[in-house]
Amino acid sequence: MENVESIYPLTGMQQAILLRVLRQPEAGEYVEQVSWTLEGEFDPAAFARAWRLAIDRHPVLRTSFFWEGLDQPLQVVRTHADLPVEEQDWQGVPEAERRERLARFLVTDRKRGFDLAAAPLMRLTRIRIAPDASHFVWTHHHLVVDGWSAALCLRDVFGFYEALCRGETPRPARTHVFREYVEWTARQDPAAGETFWRGVLDGFQGGSAPGVVRPGAREGERYGTASATVDGTLVERLQAAARRQQLTLNAVLQGAWGALLGAYTGEADVVFGSVVAGRLAQVPGADTMLGVFINTVPVRVRVRPGETVASWLKGVQAKQFRTRAHEHWSMAQVQGWSGLPRGQRLFETMFVFQDLPDVGVQIAEVAGQRVRDFARVSPTAGVGYALVLEVVPKDGLELTLAYDEARFDADSAGRLLAHLGVMLEAVADDLQRPADDLPLLTADERRRLLVEWNAGQTVADPRPVHLLVAGQAARTPDALAVVAGDERLTYAGLERRADRLARHLRGLGIGPEARVGVCTDRSAELVVAVLAIWKAGGAYVPLDPAYPDERLAFSLRDSGAAVLLTQTPFADRFAGTETTVVRLDGPLPRPLPHEGGGENDEALTPGPSPNAGRGENYGASDPSALPQNWGKVASLSEPDGGVLSLDSDTGSQALAYVIYTSGSTGTPKGVRVEHRQLAATLHAARTRFAPAADDVMPSLASYAFDIWLFETFLPLTSGASVRLVPAERVMDVPALVRDLEGATLLHAVPALMRQIVDE
Repeated sequence: MENVESIYPLTGMQQAILLRVLRQPEAGEYVEQVSWTLEGEFDPAAFARAWRLAIDRHPVLRTSFFWEGLDQPLQVVRTHADLPVEEQDWQGVPEAERRERLARFLVTDRKRGFDLAAAPLMRLTRIRIAPDASHFVWTHHHLVVDGWSAALCLRDVFGFYEALCRGETPRPARTHVFREYVEWTARQDPAAGETFWRGVLDGFQGGSAPGVVRPGAREGERYGTASATVDGTLVERLQAAARRQQLTLNAVLQGAWGALLGAYTGEADVVFGSVVAGRLAQVPGADTMLGVFINTVPVRVRVRPGETVASWLKGVQAKQFRTRAHEHWSMAQVQGWSGLPRGQRLFETMFVFQDLPDVGVQIAEVAGQRVRDFARVSPTAGVGYALVLEVVPKDGLELTLAYDEARFDADSAGRLLAHLGVMLEAVADDLQRPADDLPLLTADERRRLLVEWNAGQTVADPRPVHLLVAGQAARTPDALAVVAGDERLTYAGLERRADRLARHLRGLGIGPEARVGVCTDRSAELVVAVLAIWKAGGAYVPLDPAYPDERLAFSLRDSGAAVLLTQTPFADRFAGTETTVVRLDGPLPRPLPHEGGGENDEALTPGPSPNAGRGENYGASDPSALPQNWGKVASLSEPDGGVLSLDSDTGSQALAYVIYTSGSTGTPKGVRVEHRQLAATLHAARTRFAPAADDVMPSLASYAFDIWLFETFLPLTSGASVRLVPAERVMDVPALVRDLEGATLLHAVPALMRQIVDE
């Protein structure tokens, strides 16, 4: 206990740093350096005494750390501690070589580390580069001072040095000490912190990690850095726009970072870490203390559709202000209050806004000696995270991105910074634009995407899919088109049944852009229903009966579907809806005189009237009462063949279907897809896979997913046949393999494909 002034616990941030250092003591993490050049008549004795005065004034500079055999780690302040000073002579070394040597020295010096039990946890190196010039490197451990404290310490040292050079005796006033802050945090009520942080993080389920795990790389093993500059002109525009909305630049940058993470991860609700200064107004003298006040706090950014950038950023800033009273709680505590499962990290990325005092501006000259080239080296920015963005205001903004090389490479890190710049430009241009519509791509990327990569010579067939199927039926009316269990439909039979249903839909008022819900099993009726909706000019809304009733009702209501096509087993699930329900297994409308008969017409058997009052049977309307301009009739064979097709004159830009997202990040969203987009997709597929007339392609996907259209209409627009596989058999791999007998084209996700191959 000799040479001991006081003993007290560590803050949460100090504990986190200590734990990381003990795990990798040789890495040199959290060893930081400040360097500068001093030109003029240097007084080494006065400079040494100035450092002693600073160390005497600030107890934290005399602090050491102990943990072995203790219930909790402790910091011990020594009564006295001497600063080690080392000297090197590089006079006569050419400047270019000197720069290289200095870079190597900084790395070697960091990796020397410190004995954490031996105060002070810092050292000074003087490197003579000329008779009247020396380069200094102050190396210190982040366990005792943060960046703001380091600036305050140097200001004291140079102030004392100047007074001593003038022959004066500095008499520094008493200052508040770090122990006071530690004791203040110990008096705070954890219940209040828990209530606050649980409210901030309520409902957050954890987000996706940005980047892609690269083959052969281990996460957290190696870090790289990328840098960029936001020029002063853009910064001035951002600040002007921010001032008009009473926003800080920090809030604007945090919002942009959150929006960028959302774009990269596909999440509308993201959480990242932010480093805060931690010098709370509630703590007396916090602005003059030396110690480790910084802390990491979670920042939650949610982008709501349609909200303006200005309104959204005001929300980000309001959360910043509310957080200040609770930013002293450790991340270990906040993680525990988050509600996430043990072991699941709250965030994978960090944002650091380094608004530190500019020591180089404050100390440009001392005692007639010129001080220049102040530089700070902090190599720990990226430790433990996928991404860490550090922003330093200096003639604009200097951006440094530290990235985990297991997830990012240099090119992708550089693109990310470029995308952030695009977002900042958009924010500066218009704060009233929707926040969920901030652009991402640079001008070069847009040109590459829209022009260079889109410069192929192949032109897709723009005709809607139902016209392509009708054309195929005209060429090969007797070819097998659809197989569903024991049911077989030729192309002619498929066309006749789709025509009959299309006439009925026309009688119900279905025309261009009208939405029609479809809820059936994976039977031939499903394909008939989709083709009929298109023939009538409408767009279909897939409603997979495997989905919960609430999800089906929402999609039906949200899409505005006027009619629902379903089957008797599912009709009762839509009782009470405002939508006209048509049972596909109900009575047929009577054939028109020119239609004739056709195989498999009996598959649409009569049934009871569904949903009494609101529902309709398949044949409830009189097709003779159809509007005169309902569409065109195209011949599918020779005039005496009697095979006719009803096809609406649908344009390629008309709506084909409305499909709903999973809703895993909120309310499901309906996505509108036009005929030309589906036609282009199928054209590309036909070009690449070239199905032939004797090909058989199983359709395995739920028709609530876009890929069902690929699996079903790639064969039907190529003269091949599609085999609809029931959902329960897709999940039973041995049964599925039996269903695949005779198939020549197969689409499946890799996991299912592997099971099929293994079986």
